[in-house]
Amino acid sequence: FVRASAKTAASSRGQEVPGPPRARCSSQRCGKMRLVGIVALLHSCAALHGAIPRRARHRCDASATDDAGGVWDARSWRLTFDVGRTEGDESMPEDWAASGARMAFSVDVEVSSDDASSKDSEVGRGACALRPLTEGEFVSGEGVQRVRVAEGGWRIDHNDILRCWLDVESAAARNDVTLAPGRCYFEAAVWRSPADLAAGRQKLAPLVADTRKAQDELERALDHNEGDRRLDGSDLIETAKAYGDVAGLVGKRDGALRRQREAELDLRLPATDPPFGRWPGAGEPVGLAPTRLYGLKESLFGDEHLALGTWRIKPVT
Repeated sequence: FVRASAKTAASSRGQEVPGPPRARCSSQRCGKMRLVGIVALLHSCAALHGAIPRRARHRCDASATDDAGGVWDARSWRLTFDVGRTEGDESMPEDWAASGARMAFSVDVEVSSDDASSKDSEVGRGACALRPLTEGEFVSGEGVQRVRVAEGGWRIDHNDILRCWLDVESAAARNDVTLAPGRCYFEAAVWRSPADLAAGRQKLAPLVADTRKAQDELERALDHNEGDRRLDGSDLIETAKAYGDVAGLVGKRDGALRRQREAELDLRLPATDPPFGRWPGAGEPVGLAPTRLYGLKESLFGDEHLALGTWRIKPVT
């Protein structure tokens, strides 16, 4: 009763009455826990901020996994220009490289996962840097000629097609083959493994066999010695029937050839197996099968492709 009266008196005088010791300890513990939570939140924000630029640097291939074991390391490849006429391509001027001469030179490049220093609408968004490490060099009638090449970019699209560019800074000429300063574009099919390449050849093989079989049937029918004797014309009715049969064989051959050509365009198989090497963003070595080397020329309907020849590429060991 005395303690209660004293407590009531203290409250009436406006003095704070201390709580029990256990309550005070619980309040201090809650304060420390709040402080620890704030510190942890600040660390989480700092970690998130540091992760953003790393993700931006690797945006050239969003489907690739995070860097592990040098997946995103820069790699060195040797790129060879083989400038000259391409058979069947009508985009070249008639008098350009008409003699059949060619001009070839190689440039070592660093293939990087960094963003390209400039953009190019032909290659597309998200291109990564392609940096020349050496100058091109070839021999002409005037002696050794050097070709300066500036940084470009590269990108592999969802169809496994590599497109890249380099800027040629100095003019080059050999006989009637000329290469003016400007942007050169390179295109290649990307093979993810030798097994994929072998599977592509197996897919094409039966179509090639069908074309050969149809061609053999047509040639046997037209053979001068052992062919269809109705084609000799001794019997007009039989000859007409024979011509109909031959037309059917021609149609069969053409259909088989068309299916083969469509598959070749789709598969983009190289004539020989390409060398495989490491490429930024690819977990396993890739093989590159070049398809064309070209530039752009202005026209009334926008930029048009101008064939410049062919090209080759291999890893630098």
